[in-house]
Amino acid sequence: MVNQFGPMLAACLAGQGIAQVLEFHAREFLADGRLVQVLPEWADETYPLYAYHHSAQQMSGKVREFLEFVVAATRE
Repeated sequence: MVNQFGPMLAACLAGQGIAQVLEFHAREFLADGRLVQVLPEWADETYPLYAYHHSAQQMSGKVREFLEFVVAATRE
């Protein structure tokens, strides 16, 4: 059991365990076959991701760009 993403991913890539990770973290490894999906019936589970910020009128350009980046990175 680990509580950090890096060691967890390393253990999985070394064939030493399984993990439930966000799809966008595993996308590359699933595509090239280094990881395989197990328990597909659990694949619909999601992790909520929230961003707290000022109203859209008060949001800085940097914050807006970052939020757009995160939204794009987490979509398929």
